[in-house]
Amino acid sequence: MRDRFVNGLLGLALGDAIGAPYEGVPAEYILHELGPTPQLVAQAPTRTLHYTDDTEMTLGVAETLIAHGHIDESTLVAAFARNYHANRGYGQGARRVIEAMIDGNASPMHWRTLAATFFPGGSLGNGAAMRVAPVGLLFHDDLDLVWEQARLSALPTHVHPVGIEGAQVLALAVALAVRMRPLDRKAFYRELLARAVTEEFRWHLRHAARLRRGDSLAGLGSGLEAHRSVVTAI
Repeated sequence: MRDRFVNGLLGLALGDAIGAPYEGVPAEYILHELGPTPQLVAQAPTRTLHYTDDTEMTLGVAETLIAHGHIDESTLVAAFARNYHANRGYGQGARRVIEAMIDGNASPMHWRTLAATFFPGGSLGNGAAMRVAPVGLLFHDDLDLVWEQARLSALPTHVHPVGIEGAQVLALAVALAVRMRPLDRKAFYRELLARAVTEEFRWHLRHAARLRRGDSLAGLGSGLEAHRSVVTAI
């Protein structure tokens, strides 16, 4: 179990750093010009790998769980502010919200309002999902707790149902991967579908469950929207 915790977080950081130089590059170009994933991982794009905001915010989630054993909003917000480096590639919305968290003169209502209004209805991006792995690792033996703690981890920056559910679905996938030895693919997708509420995620999960090795993932997408990238990652 210790190995699963350590390697889960290390794998996240390495995947983030290896993939970062190719963000926004079409998958077809990467495949044809740079080779398949194993080749890409074996031959890193640069001598020094730099992790992004994905890993930086994951550290904040992990630090909060270490401190309290659960998601505590004030501690999580303080961790996001303390760890923040703008050059890690934060999106425009997250940057504004975290900078408001850092502003000592700003009330919590200010950053909460920004999180809810910077994008109409709140962000439905994958930012809450990208940092949620520690939740799935820590609470893997209680899936109800995974679902709720993932929701709480999303709220400081994501209030849109799709953005929140992106974090919940990915945290649940991590928890199931930890629990299942070996992974039961049918049971894995069955559990994800049983929890998913939004039609966006239900459609993508149903599509993913039908895919087989070698099938194209193009239909799942690779965009910034949570439902267009979280299920692709799963």
